[in-house]
Amino acid sequence: KNIAVRQIRAHLEVLKKTFKQPIVFLFEDMGMTQQKMLMSVKINFVVRNSTIFLPDALIILNKRHKEEKPVPIKLGTWATTIILHQLNTDKLNNKNISDLAELFEISKMHASRAVDELKSAKLVTVKQQGVYKLLQFPEKKSLWNLALPFLINPVVKRIYTNDLIPGGKLAGYTALGEYTMIDSGKQTTLAISKKPLIRLEQKTEIKSTPSEFAKYYVEVWAWDPTILAKDKFVDKLSLYLSMKDNADDRTKIALTEILESVIGK
Repeated sequence: KNIAVRQIRAHLEVLKKTFKQPIVFLFEDMGMTQQKMLMSVKINFVVRNSTIFLPDALIILNKRHKEEKPVPIKLGTWATTIILHQLNTDKLNNKNISDLAELFEISKMHASRAVDELKSAKLVTVKQQGVYKLLQFPEKKSLWNLALPFLINPVVKRIYTNDLIPGGKLAGYTALGEYTMIDSGKQTTLAISKKPLIRLEQKTEIKSTPSEFAKYYVEVWAWDPTILAKDKFVDKLSLYLSMKDNADDRTKIALTEILESVIGK
């Protein structure tokens, strides 16, 4: 597979001295770059289940070397934030890259990259209006159904502690109890993104506590919950994504309730 083309040519010269018939090399596998190099010097070769290149017999057949699996599209932090913001507020239609950069306080480069990801996932289209490229999102229910396969659980780390961590937003059962009639529990759940937590840990030690004795259950999120938060509480859709795998039936009913309050039934 990794044999150099010059080595193949050297073998070919040796074989020609022994055999009068055309020489054909058979390979189990070979990259397209090597194949093109062999073709350029007109060496007869076959790659199993892929390419037949026999210039001496005027036969050239080529099919895909391997069926390529589509690369799964992943939404980055800002692409996810944009989609959740649109679902929560329905206010991003006809905005442009500069508008997004200003709204989320990010660079135009980050905003442009996020929009490219959303376009690749077919979650947004762009309408040209003069010099501006304006974003066009599907209606809310359709957008949610299209986006859901790309939306991940934001929780990347969990900490139980008795130390109150500043800058977080109320999440988990604490927030679910605010939005629905479900019991919010005695333990306060907070959500915070990775960067402020890292800065905090550089200044002070956060002491872990066994879960049954901890006052606070801290969720470290992949995106910044403060951007989408409603007052002290994380937004309903991020809350839904953080808890949707919970197996408790009452929790599932409460989560369906908050989802329908945003997306509709």
